[in-house]
Amino acid sequence: MAYDERSTPRAHLAAAAAAALLLAARAAATAARAGEPAPSGEALFLRNCATCHLGRGSLIGSAPLPDLLSAPLPRGDSAEALTVVIRNGTGAPKMPAFREGLSDAEIAALVGYLRERRAQAARSASPSAARP
Repeated sequence: MAYDERSTPRAHLAAAAAAALLLAARAAATAARAGEPAPSGEALFLRNCATCHLGRGSLIGSAPLPDLLSAPLPRGDSAEALTVVIRNGTGAPKMPAFREGLSDAEIAALVGYLRERRAQAARSASPSAARP
């Protein structure tokens, strides 16, 4: 049997220490972010969504993308539907999953912003809103 340096107790200890340091660094970064105020839904939209979804469509590929602020959405505009699509993507390259890039609180803020803006657009488009 050949000697394998990776199987020594010292190597196991070094690997465990490295893993512990990585976990501690991740926990510290999460705790530091927890103390900061979360970005607004509008800021999150502008940073993560507006490039493709600000009513311009067709920025990626050939099919138009929905205007998230007013157009009908293929999977619906309930809080649950928006959360699932933002978190998991659509499985198509056009809509990536944001579960690794946005926290649950950020996704919730983004969903709240989208729903409020969609409600505003619906109110302004209604016939009663057009009357003086």
